[in-house]
Amino acid sequence: MVALKGHACYGAINYASSGRYGRCPIFNGFLSKEMFFTETLATPVLGGISWLLPALAALGGILSVAYSLRLVHAVFFKPAREEPPKSPHEPPHLMRLPVEILVVLCVVVGLFPGLLATGLLELASETVIGSPLDFYLAIWHGVNLPLMMSLLAFVIGIAIYWRHGDVRRFTQQFKGVDARRVFERILISVGYRAEQLIAALDGNSLQRYVGWLWLAALLMGGIGLVQITDLTGAAGNQPLDGIVILGAGMLIFGVSPPPPPTATG
Repeated sequence: MVALKGHACYGAINYASSGRYGRCPIFNGFLSKEMFFTETLATPVLGGISWLLPALAALGGILSVAYSLRLVHAVFFKPAREEPPKSPHEPPHLMRLPVEILVVLCVVVGLFPGLLATGLLELASETVIGSPLDFYLAIWHGVNLPLMMSLLAFVIGIAIYWRHGDVRRFTQQFKGVDARRVFERILISVGYRAEQLIAALDGNSLQRYVGWLWLAALLMGGIGLVQITDLTGAAGNQPLDGIVILGAGMLIFGVSPPPPPTATG
């Protein structure tokens, strides 16, 4: 890994981006992490094991702190493993400008979320769901469980990186397991099972395929019709006349009127 010691611009931008991804205070990442933790604690979708959602969220926060610390420390403070072929230098200002704007926005949203982000979130929620969401953005919400989860993520994340040598030695015992090969084997197995299921249901028979299609359509349509309590609706019935009868016949039996006669010369 090539170190970038002494490059202030690289350091400032990288510190800010790492703080954002590490969910540190004064950055917008800390605010989004608090909101994420709050939602996982208030979501009972898994019933008795709903505690699994905040546990996984806390684990993600721990890992984000650990890898952000590793990024900053390895790039700017540890000696380089090898000398780069060319000496690193500051990029031109126009190349830094987009990243600098993003860094400033991360800090501004983190410090003043109510002033900058509230209006945008209200506009986005009204566009997506048709009504504004009930939320309150602020840096401090008091001592609560999401804050404790954030502190836990910081403490354990720092401890993991501090003892990353022990973690690396622990993971070395699993070198014989190729994660990519395991993933590809799972994909092949799932694809093979899917082909078996399709062969059992389809059987290379058009009649069977059409039958399953009709059965699925009737089943899904029946589920929707069963839930309808009022079959008439608020509109009145159309008066029965010749045009209505002709249209109904065309829809039911596929009867189409004969083509108009063509003029002959």
